Amino acid sequence: MKIASKLLQLSVLGCLFVGVVGVRTAYADNIGFDLTTGNAGVSGFPGPYIHVDVNRTDATHAILTYTSLGNALYQYAMGSNGMVGASVNSTNFGLSGITENGLGTATAGAPPGTQNLNGFGGFNAVLNMTDGFTDRATSVSFTLTNNSGTWANASNVLTLNANDALAAAHVFVVSAPGTTTCFTQAGAPAACSTGYAAGAGTLGTPRDIPEAPEPASLILLASGLTGVAGWVRRKARKA
Repeated sequence: MKIASKLLQLSVLGCLFVGVVGVRTAYADNIGFDLTTGNAGVSGFPGPYIHVDVNRTDATHAILTYTSLGNALYQYAMGSNGMVGASVNSTNFGLSGITENGLGTATAGAPPGTQNLNGFGGFNAVLNMTDGFTDRATSVSFTLTNNSGTWANASNVLTLNANDALAAAHVFVVSAPGTTTCFTQAGAPAACSTGYAAGAGTLGTPRDIPEAPEPASLILLASGLTGVAGWVRRKARKA
């Protein structure tokens, strides 16, 4: 019984060692904030208008996602020239992996470059939609690659521009799902209004988001457990 007990203890310790040392879990950190300040075109409609999510996947890569917000009467879509903009904390960066759920094609100029978004100052990362209201989107995302340094955390990916804004978007005020507030007399959807919204955000503390363990680490863990089990069986037979 003493030998069996000792072997069991060794087995548990072996598993813990492999689990702690052998398995590495990747982490990303994430912050989010809202675009709450509208210009004359949208300020008459209640905000916030757009939510911005910054997900730093490693020291030189981050994914920015813009998501439409709304209320019981209105939804705030994005589109047209200056569809979304960000003030990126880097003097040399790349922009790739653009995805959006509108009907048009979003394109970006070669960053870094500065484009002014209607009174909210210059943003060095800007996407433009191919058309206006017809191609509006409610979700837009893209990947940033820092070619001139590293980002310590998600809060470092963006920086305030000269007008104290982190991000902005060209907003279409449209009817909320199930309503016809902004529809034309012919029954077609239309824009109640259009304009720009920006936000400085309250970034807060980045939060760690655990990702799936790497496949190689899982194999290492399985191999460790198999080895411990075999060793226990051999010792048990000799006892």
